[in-house]
Amino acid sequence: MTVTAFAAPGSHVVQFYERDARLHRTIVRFFDVACRTGSPAIMISRRRTFDAVVAGLGADPAVAGRIQFVDAEIVLDDIMRGQSLDHSRAAAALDTLCAGHRSGDAVICVYGEMVDVLCKRGQRDAAIALETVWNDRCTGPRFAVMCGYDLAGFGGDVPGHDYRAVCAAHTHVLPAEGLTVPIVYVIDDDESMRRSLARLIGSIDVAVETFPSAEAFLASVDRGAPGCLLLDIQLDGMSGTDLQALMAAEGWRLPIIAMSGLHDERMEATALRLGAIKFLHKPFDADALFDALELAETEASVATLLPDRAQDRRGDVEP
Repeated sequence: MTVTAFAAPGSHVVQFYERDARLHRTIVRFFDVACRTGSPAIMISRRRTFDAVVAGLGADPAVAGRIQFVDAEIVLDDIMRGQSLDHSRAAAALDTLCAGHRSGDAVICVYGEMVDVLCKRGQRDAAIALETVWNDRCTGPRFAVMCGYDLAGFGGDVPGHDYRAVCAAHTHVLPAEGLTVPIVYVIDDDESMRRSLARLIGSIDVAVETFPSAEAFLASVDRGAPGCLLLDIQLDGMSGTDLQALMAAEGWRLPIIAMSGLHDERMEATALRLGAIKFLHKPFDADALFDALELAETEASVATLLPDRAQDRRGDVEP
């Protein structure tokens, strides 16, 4: 079962945030599919975070019943020994929390706020140690795990050693505020579509550059340029998948969002196999595009911080 593009089986996501609302939006996205499909969902958090997420999911009383709430402060009281983490008690606590959901094939979605609480207490070493326990006990194809860190907990030491250690403990790193993709390159041979996409992306203050063909893009953009690529697969001349294959052969790590007006499963599978992080079916709405751009931002962040791991994971996460 695919949970979301950035919360797939085996993922361990971290959301850095400066405002609670940013964190809550991401947790809502993380749990949305789990709540709609009945997959096991566990929140080890403060009560106010749980209440905000339930409200964000629609304030449906049935939604709260699908998420098992566990008070993060109570769990921490059990697994901390002074300033240090008791690794064995932490592992046992996580095993106990997930024990009732391990049967069957459903992915267990877990959000953990204990590390954020520790970081806010100034216990960053304990937070990083707890991340190791998370990876030991709650990763693999049966789990999708997410946590959050308030940047204020790093005391201005960003990107310092502890910040990078947190990033290294995760498969996906979500930056704190807004989209920071420096530019979106759009390749589409339909002029009206290029104009429409340029207006839409420009409305969120992200730079856009459009091209009518893959050849025009290759002639204009440096191979090491940052940003992401919104690529129509059906193009005159070089096709979108041909461009993907060329970029992969040249080691070009630009995140690619593929799109097409033709519903062709083989074409979609080929685009994803060649490294597209998302496939959008035309016509798509603004939310679908912005979600895809957030995913591209995630991939770009991981590639910058952890280039080897990002490359190893590329193509393994389903859309």
